[in-house]
Amino acid sequence: MRRLAADHAAERHDARVAPRLRERHRGQRELERSRDGHDHDRLARNSDLVELGERHARLDDRDLVLLVDLDGQEESVRAESAAIRKLLEKRKPNALEIAIGEADCEKLWALRRQFSNSLRATGLTKLNEDVVVPRSHLVDLMEFAETLQTKYGFPIACFGHAGDGNIHVNIMADRYNRDAAVREKVEHALDDLFAQVLAWGGVITGEHGIGLAKKRWWPEASSEVARGLHQTLKRALDPNNILNPGKFLD
Repeated sequence: MRRLAADHAAERHDARVAPRLRERHRGQRELERSRDGHDHDRLARNSDLVELGERHARLDDRDLVLLVDLDGQEESVRAESAAIRKLLEKRKPNALEIAIGEADCEKLWALRRQFSNSLRATGLTKLNEDVVVPRSHLVDLMEFAETLQTKYGFPIACFGHAGDGNIHVNIMADRYNRDAAVREKVEHALDDLFAQVLAWGGVITGEHGIGLAKKRWWPEASSEVARGLHQTLKRALDPNNILNPGKFLD
């Protein structure tokens, strides 16, 4: 097993390395990008990413981290690894590290696992939207997240699974649970986000489901036929409506 991690500077063209890695193996390509504005230092200080990053790359200075996981026969993995490394080197990353073996690979994965914790450590409310877009729109999604950050004033951090286009767009809101005006502003930001994702041919949830949080966007995100099918299945499996009553299927 071999993994590569590339740390890129804060230039837009560097982000475009992600959509070019199209072939996917058992391992997933993880694309992480933090667009946290003025809360960047606060996030870094409260994160284990800093300590871990010192071993591999200067992650506190980075804009984008790409983690590539390859698995298979030794000969094919070595060939694929060499090809990907050559591609990444053309992008002039700040750091490029290759891990071979489970122990070293897990050190790189630790960076990914701690990312979400670092967001929670800011003290802001972390609103994680698990949208999915076609891989050709991955960079567009990152750039659109920047426009939302500028428009609404919320720090936004994006990370997720580049291989299948499932990117977690995290809106970081202060006083979310105490201020109705903040919640209303978040709702408007989500209106924009989901509308754009759907316009690209994506979906508003790739992992977490509709539930209550996305219920009001469900009609826009699905067809009448799909909604009818869900209702038919619900009535057949739950005639007494005792399973998750009041959720996205009334």
